[in-house]
Amino acid sequence: MLSEKLTLHRLASRSVIEREENEYGGSLPREYVELLQISDGMHNNGNLSILGAEGVVERNADYEVQAYLPGYFMIGDGDGGCGNAILLNLHDRRIYEVGMGIMDEESMALRPDPSTSSSHGAPVWASEATGEVRTCQRWSR
Repeated sequence: MLSEKLTLHRLASRSVIEREENEYGGSLPREYVELLQISDGMHNNGNLSILGAEGVVERNADYEVQAYLPGYFMIGDGDGGCGNAILLNLHDRRIYEVGMGIMDEESMALRPDPSTSSSHGAPVWASEATGEVRTCQRWSR
């Protein structure tokens, strides 16, 4: 059950979603809206936070997601303070993670299964582009 793994909040109000969609200039990604209908943002024990509806469009603008990664929409933060963005690919509908200071497709990785972690507890995954295994500590250049 989702609530056993994540801290949930009240569902997002339709008026907040509509306000964000007006600012975005169209519908928010369907998968993200479906999450908002379960909980207006959610988080686990420090290494994953899904953004609530209010301010999500501004957050995407602040990090210039469309300028650096057209076709992606930031829906959260990963790795508890390591500066990673959780992004929804608007084409393949999969979830990716990338360092917020990097924001390029070569550095992206599919979001790992939260149960997979390194010996020191940081999530581990393989980069889609290079196959390189990375942990949180290696995201900066």
